[in-house]
Amino acid sequence: MSINVWALKRDTDIKHLLLELSRVLGLKAFDIHAPDDGHPQSIELLSKEDPRLKAYIYTFSQAPNDFGLVLDYPMLEDNDLSSMETAYEEIKLDYLIDLLAAHFDIAYTT
Repeated sequence: MSINVWALKRDTDIKHLLLELSRVLGLKAFDIHAPDDGHPQSIELLSKEDPRLKAYIYTFSQAPNDFGLVLDYPMLEDNDLSSMETAYEEIKLDYLIDLLAAHFDIAYTT
């Protein structure tokens, strides 16, 4: 991991999530976007191949140990829409990892 998770100005649950993602998926397929002025209970992941392919993960307004997720897909250039989003609420870590693996096209075994 090229980023020091513990140095991020993020909630401990988000830091633990990043460590688990690093362990299970590796962090080679996406970059972490965590500006200092961002919400401390959220993180954004961007595809290294196409930074328009994003995942916004958050813990605010979620039950304990659950996550919210917004997946952002870039659309084709000839489409009137610039992007498409899919949102999930109150999802567990295992399902979140499955969704991120599919979204970023990362092969892994459980």
